[in-house]
Amino acid sequence: MFTQNQFGIFLVCKNNYELLETWFENGNYSDIPVLVLDISSNKSNFDLAKDLQTKFNFELKIAKSGIMQENIFEALNYFHSKKIYWAMYTHQDAYPLSKNWISHLNEKLKTLPLDKIGVVGFNIYHDSEIKNWNGDTNFK
Repeated sequence: MFTQNQFGIFLVCKNNYELLETWFENGNYSDIPVLVLDISSNKSNFDLAKDLQTKFNFELKIAKSGIMQENIFEALNYFHSKKIYWAMYTHQDAYPLSKNWISHLNEKLKTLPLDKIGVVGFNIYHDSEIKNWNGDTNFK
């Protein structure tokens, strides 16, 4: 359902690019454009961001603002300029529990009337809940 030209992911980072590296390593984003907006990282962290950009092939931009709503607007404008009309915002410390989450999401979205949906949300498992997770049954 979603292809590289239809779906993008954006994250906002400030001085925590080690978490971003873990986020990329815990998923397969090779077919999805990822935008990372940096909100005033120090030089050493921004240098790490550039190294990760080369390693994982994502778009890195300095955010125009530190205000979340403005970051969302900036990301949507970025994706819209590339004719991408669906974007997912996530934190770099909240990564999917399975590497094939995009396939699961696509299967679920195929059953939904997308012309009537404006937002798709996800809940985050916490440490006490993670022990109950089963990748075969939790995509309801």
